[in-house]
Amino acid sequence: MKVTFQYALQKFNEYNQLCFDNCLPQIPIRISNSRRALGMFVHPRNYPESAPRGVGECSLRISCRLDLPPNEVDDTIIHEMIHYYIWYEKLKDTSSHGPIFRKIMNQINTRYHRNISISHKCSAEEISSDTYNRNNYICVSRWRNGEVGITICARTKIFEINRIFKTIPDLLSLEWYWSRNPWFNKYPVSRTSKVYKIKPDELVTNLSTATPCEIINNIFQPKSH
Repeated sequence: MKVTFQYALQKFNEYNQLCFDNCLPQIPIRISNSRRALGMFVHPRNYPESAPRGVGECSLRISCRLDLPPNEVDDTIIHEMIHYYIWYEKLKDTSSHGPIFRKIMNQINTRYHRNISISHKCSAEEISSDTYNRNNYICVSRWRNGEVGITICARTKIFEINRIFKTIPDLLSLEWYWSRNPWFNKYPVSRTSKVYKIKPDELVTNLSTATPCEIINNIFQPKSH
C-alpha cells in the first residue's frame, strides 16, 4: 500500500492509545515523497530544557513513495512516534537510536508483536514500486577493465563530477544522459563521483528512452546530432 494522510492519522491515534497511553498531543502529519526517509519526526532543535514541551513546531512525516506492506507502514509510524515520545518526555538518550530508544522499541515489539527496527532495508520489490518521475542526470562510465558504471548526479554537481572523472587514468569514456525513467530511482542521487557497476544489456534497455546529453563550455545540454 501507498500510505495516505487519512491512514497515517488513523494509525497515529490508534498507536498513541495502544502504545503510549494517549500521552502524545496531536501534531501535523505530512505525507512526503521521500525515498531516503520513510518516516521522520521533525521538532525544534534548540528547545530550552526548562520550558514545557510545546508541540506547535513539530510534525510527523511519512513517505508515500514506495508501495509497502501495511505492517511495515505501521512500524514506520510507531518508530517515529518513539522519537516523538522521547523528545516530548525530555528523556536523555545517547544518540538518535540509543539505549532508551531501543528499550522502548523492544518493549513495543515484544508486547504488541511488532517488528520495528532501527532502519528499514527495502526489498527489490519495494524498490521497484518507486514510480516517481524524478530528473535523472546520468553519467555512464566505461573502464579499461571492461566494466561499465553508472552515477546519478546531483544537478549542481554535474560539472564537478565530470571534471573529477576525467582525471582518472583507468577511465575509457564518459557518456551523459537525462531521463525521467523511474527505473533509475534505485540509484541514489550522488554529489560525488561514486560509481555503481551495471550490466551493459540492462543499461542499454533502460537508456532506450533517455536523452543523450553533452557538456560544452559548462553547459549541460541535449547532444547535437
